[in-house]
Amino acid sequence: MKKTLLLIILMITINSYSQTQRLDNINNTWIFSYDNNNIYQGYEIQEEEQENVTYNTENLVDTEIFKSWNGTGYENHRKNVFTYGTDQKISQKVVYNWNNNQWIEDSTYIYTYNSENLLTEFSSDGSGGSKDVYTYNTNNKLLLIENFSWDNNINNYSQNAHLKYEFAYDNNENIDTSIQYIKNGNNEWVIEEKMEHTYDNNYDESDLIIPFFLNQDAERLFCFNHKLTQTEYFSYNYTTLAYESEDVYNFNYTDTSLSTSSIDIQNYTIYPNPTTNQVKFDITDFEKIEIYDITGKLITKTKTNIVNMENVPNGTYLYRIQKGNETISGKIIKK
Repeated sequence: MKKTLLLIILMITINSYSQTQRLDNINNTWIFSYDNNNIYQGYEIQEEEQENVTYNTENLVDTEIFKSWNGTGYENHRKNVFTYGTDQKISQKVVYNWNNNQWIEDSTYIYTYNSENLLTEFSSDGSGGSKDVYTYNTNNKLLLIENFSWDNNINNYSQNAHLKYEFAYDNNENIDTSIQYIKNGNNEWVIEEKMEHTYDNNYDESDLIIPFFLNQDAERLFCFNHKLTQTEYFSYNYTTLAYESEDVYNFNYTDTSLSTSSIDIQNYTIYPNPTTNQVKFDITDFEKIEIYDITGKLITKTKTNIVNMENVPNGTYLYRIQKGNETISGKIIKK
């Protein structure tokens, strides 16, 4: 239950790019891997589970393959295949299980969004499945997740949730506490566990490189605005009527500073920034310009000094200019 709740909390997240922090592991046990361009490749929980991802032509993750430890090595266990809408948000996830040395389709999950592009429902395809419904406040911050099970008696989802999560925020609009409730035998909501989150406010979301499943909008559920450094789990003791600490998860990052350029920043300009379409780099004698999203995924590269950003979603992007043996870096805002 703790691992599931941790994924729910995480699946939610102007300093220099040279200060970019990459999440490398949780408690030195949950190890994340990246390629030389800091593009996420997967994770490993040693002798327990392994995840590997592949990307489509738009640099979006299209497949996750999970492998389980069998005592001597990893073997295929589950596969997720994603479909995206025109806005590059996940619209569907098909889950496969490994059986008799082949992938067998198990279930399909549908993602539903509102007019603000916020995830409002995540549901499986009928009998035996479940549905999550999301409620937001007026600032579009997630307040509540309710989980509904399939009811064979009505051949539909139950009218009443059996599990829910409630969220509270700190002054920086980061998730402060997350409380999980379940229904008891008397059909009453009771606290099962709570999580408290600690942040380093010196680094905001745009300074972070984090794994796919913690970063994709459709999976994140909500954003944390700063660098998450610790999550502590508490169970609720109904005898003492108090919370008791159970586990502490520490999030460990690496500073992936790009090589420091000796080129004076005043010697080149970028305009317009923010932009709605193209960005022009007023610089000469460079080899290439690369644009990355905030996870470190390469979006585009060019050998000209004009970059077309018309077809990329609004947000913060990182640029890297290669000039001889030196690299210049910074940020572009698309709106």
